[in-house]
Amino acid sequence: MIIPNINPSKHHPPEMVERITALNREAGRIMEASKTLEARLVELRDPATLTPASVAERVKALAKNRTERLALMATARTLAADWLALLAEIKAVDDVETARLAEAGNKRREELRSKLMELTNADELDVRRALVKDANLQQICADGAAVGQGHFQRVRAFEEMHARLTAEMGALLAA
Repeated sequence: MIIPNINPSKHHPPEMVERITALNREAGRIMEASKTLEARLVELRDPATLTPASVAERVKALAKNRTERLALMATARTLAADWLALLAEIKAVDDVETARLAEAGNKRREELRSKLMELTNADELDVRRALVKDANLQQICADGAAVGQGHFQRVRAFEEMHARLTAEMGALLAA
């Protein structure tokens, strides 16, 4: 099972970054444990090493492996629920940052517009050209796009993680 990391943004508060890091660490632990259990399962199912004397022992080991995998899947489900709650909090922080950037962008546009109209008696086309060329406004727009893109990537990573956990649980229950 592969669980993608969900990355914080520079505008997230330190306590949120710590929670994101802790959940990523837990996801990594779950991933490593899953790999270990999967390797053990492959080893236990290998018919080349099966002997009549080892059948009962192998059945017990397979049952134990299944129990451990079910426990790991329950932990992974809890992790997914924790991520979902944190994503809602992240979205709220991202919305505040987006609003702040939109306000800063609007303020910068109005400053440029009034300066140009005041100093040069420019027409609307000249103002638009100046707005497009303004480095501060470009940076504000880039920051806003990064906030939106970051949230989109986090949601996509969560959806991917949830789909993999669901598929893994289904395969485990079917086995």
